[in-house]
Amino acid sequence: MCMESKGSKTARRTIKDSVFCHLFRQPEYLLQLYHVLHPEDTSVTEKDLRTVTLDNVLADGWINDLGFLVEDMLIVLVEAQSTWSPNIVIRGVIYLLQTYLDYLEADADRRRQLYGPTKVKLPRAELYVIYTGDSQTVRHGDVLTLTDEFFGGIPCSLDASVTVLRGGKENDILQQYVRFCEIVNEQYREHGRTLAAIRETISICKEEGVLTAYLAFHEKEVYDIMRYLMSQEQITADRLNAVRRESRQEGRREGRREGRREGRQEGRTEMREEEFLASLAALADLNLGIYVMTKVTRRSEEDVIAGLQKLGLPIPS
Repeated sequence: MCMESKGSKTARRTIKDSVFCHLFRQPEYLLQLYHVLHPEDTSVTEKDLRTVTLDNVLADGWINDLGFLVEDMLIVLVEAQSTWSPNIVIRGVIYLLQTYLDYLEADADRRRQLYGPTKVKLPRAELYVIYTGDSQTVRHGDVLTLTDEFFGGIPCSLDASVTVLRGGKENDILQQYVRFCEIVNEQYREHGRTLAAIRETISICKEEGVLTAYLAFHEKEVYDIMRYLMSQEQITADRLNAVRRESRQEGRREGRREGRREGRQEGRTEMREEEFLASLAALADLNLGIYVMTKVTRRSEEDVIAGLQKLGLPIPS
């Protein structure tokens, strides 16, 4: 097995970070974020904060969730962009449970205590979602629970609450980050997902005083992160189009071979089993979700799940 140097792992992680995580990996901005969440706690310093962000907890490959410890408290923040989804609550729960597992396994005494009579000491958790999209489904300060969102309010053995953040007080670090995201979206709408949009975003942020101290030291990293994300989005779109195009071509060939109208119609609307499974494998390799797979293959969710199981591939959450 090839061993990675610490430097190469850090470089790879940085380019895979979202701007959200890159910003709050910096101790001074993480402390500012903590003070937004807990303004009453003025005694905490940068030395009291320890990030526990997990690489690739979920399948999207991008690191856009953040966790950090403050004394006896674990704070988890999940970033949600564009379309709102209640599944964000599940993301927070998954992240929290995985963080607790790593916390226990990182210390030999805690590992032993877990299977012994001594009660294990756990940091109490707070879950937040920072939502930077346009949906009015949720408001700043809303508290969502796993029970309410997924089980109709019926009590169950596992529950968790997530607080929605859509901004902060004037010019605090959270409000600046939300404004940064607004500027990004505005420039994408005006220029498309182009390098010009990235340059304009950074320029406008400087003019408006948004994240200026951060950009003064990390402008190149922000530019590289945004450019990399944009290129990956384009690659994904190109691959999806290629899969869709090949599926249509194979469908037409199959229809011609059948020589019947039914065959032609089926060829246009539904892929052969072999092509369907090949397409699923390609889509799974892109770490795409069930919904996208159903749209690309034009199969039902049940068919997609059955196909993934047949291929021995994990079912996306």
